[in-house]
Amino acid sequence: MHHRSRAKFSSHCAAIGLTVLFAAILAGAPGRAQTDETIFREFQFDFSTPGARANGMGRAFVGLADEATAAYNNPAGLSVLNAPEFSLEYRFNHNEYAAIVSNDQFTISQGEPQTAFFDLDRVGFASYSFSLKPYNFSAFFVNNLDYRREPVQDRIVFLENEQRYFATYLNIHEVRRIELNTFGLSVSRDFGRLSLGAAVALSRLSLDFDYQTSLSSLLLGINDLFFSETQEKSAKMTYVLGAHYQLNPKLTAGIAYKIQPKFVYSEQIRSSEFPTGAPAPVTFKIPDSIQVGFGYQPNDLWTILLDVDWIKYKQILGDNMTILSSIEISPDFFSFEAEDFEIGDTPEVHLGAEYLIPFRKNILALRAGSFLDPDHKTRFVGQPEEGEDPALFDVQGFIFNTGDKENNIGYTAGIGFVWNNKLQWDVALVRSDRFRRVVASFLYRF
Repeated sequence: MHHRSRAKFSSHCAAIGLTVLFAAILAGAPGRAQTDETIFREFQFDFSTPGARANGMGRAFVGLADEATAAYNNPAGLSVLNAPEFSLEYRFNHNEYAAIVSNDQFTISQGEPQTAFFDLDRVGFASYSFSLKPYNFSAFFVNNLDYRREPVQDRIVFLENEQRYFATYLNIHEVRRIELNTFGLSVSRDFGRLSLGAAVALSRLSLDFDYQTSLSSLLLGINDLFFSETQEKSAKMTYVLGAHYQLNPKLTAGIAYKIQPKFVYSEQIRSSEFPTGAPAPVTFKIPDSIQVGFGYQPNDLWTILLDVDWIKYKQILGDNMTILSSIEISPDFFSFEAEDFEIGDTPEVHLGAEYLIPFRKNILALRAGSFLDPDHKTRFVGQPEEGEDPALFDVQGFIFNTGDKENNIGYTAGIGFVWNNKLQWDVALVRSDRFRRVVASFLYRF
């Protein structure tokens, strides 16, 4: 067997193999994992705009940013606030993950992998905004990720239809916590029609999980087992830069750039190559993003928003993709490389509208929107070089590339109520083929 490379834990990328990459499920958008562990392909980062109002309008808000939720999304928008505001958001997420299915080349002969789902409800955002002229400030909290999973055990046997070889994959894991919370302070200043803002925040990553996987195939000469576990906490800085400009009395534009942290934590692994165990440093990069938005208000009742978001998912690959496992094919350890994987980089487009119905000193708001939810799964695209066994690449592509590769259109709807320009309640429903979300938020103006 051609020997491509050997695992070296002192480098950013250790050897990769089929042992762990053969996942039973692979997450749908928006965020991808950076290691070859099954559990890291299930969860998804939450890059949506905080607040039920924004979620009801197609998750667009960068070009408007006229309330306390702008603290993290576009801090420049804080400059429009004339009085202190307190905002609190609670959300319920239902995320679905694709399972392995038979195709023209491989047939699952034993085992019935199911489409998995994960439900989560928690506080997603909170902030307190105030003014010390000529500056506006906001202290905020945002939850970017909270993934937990009961013990999972999945075993499948699959058959290659032409060469007629079998392979067996076993995956067992339990995720007690993969959580990312961000605490920060935003500041903005108004320069006439132009407002500038920035946020400095501390992002805290908390990890507690363990897993084991195995792959065996008599004809391919594979019989391997891999264990890993970690219990770690780490904190790094996050930065947000924002600008807001009034093009004319009816049209505004905004831009926000989020610089997300790169964490390095340690996993304790045990495998065929390291039978007595070894610590492995793992890189965990949260993708940076650039958001551009426009807000159009033709009159006092209507608001129309358009956002375009570029989330740099490709930062997850390359040197930021830590590859933990290798597979023993005696006497060598065969491995794939980071170049054998790719991630789509299609921009997300968000469009939404709001209509106000005033009565007495109160306002009823009706909202709706839509957004493009692109396929941002990590895909295996590797091809064998001369001397490498094509069967390993075929099997890898079968099990790794789960789910469709099509972009998805999501829809939103929401309603809000403002009492005496003091209390504001908002509720939003967000739905796509990959997830469903209910967001409720409360805002009080002092």
